[in-house]
Parts: sequence; C-alpha cells; structure tokens
Amino acid sequence: MSRSKVEYRALSNAIWPMVARSFAIFLASLPWSFISFIFDTHAIARALTAADLTDAQADAITDAVRQAAEHGEHVTPERLRAELAALETRLIKWMVG
Repeated sequence: MSRSKVEYRALSNAIWPMVARSFAIFLASLPWSFISFIFDTHAIARALTAADLTDAQADAITDAVRQAAEHGEHVTPERLRAELAALETRLIKWMVG
C-alpha cells in the first residue's frame, strides 16, 4: 500500500520535532570535548532542507543542536565514573538481595 506525499509530509511534521529533541538530548549527554566546536548553522539548515525538510523543521533541528551544545548538561569523565560506580553498587545490591 503506497502513501501519498501529503501523508508522508504529515508524518514527517509529526516525527521531526521528536527527532530534534532526541538528538539534542544525545548531544547534551556527550562529553564537552566532543561537541566543543563551532556550528555553521546555515550549512546545517541548508543540508536539512536539501534532504527535503521544510525550512521550519531545519531551523528547529539546527536550533536544538546549537542549544544543546551551548547549554546542555555535559558529562565529564569524572561524573561518568561516579555514575557508573553508583550503578555498579546498585546492581550488586540487587543481585545479592
């Protein structure tokens, strides 16, 4: 069964905001050293519109990525080690009972 272009556009409009939020959350979870570079937001938006996204979708995704890079809660190696140690402790307590 094939879908019309209108149905695909409606589906795309519903999915892309979720994708943008998920990607922003993912970027925020990366160590700062991985994302401490300058974004060419215009180039990102052009690439997204070239991939058949609307201008509004491309702008929303670009803005979400920029905000995540600038204001996200970044994971440091020390914080990651502490979280993993706490998780290990909880898992051992759960396994032992």
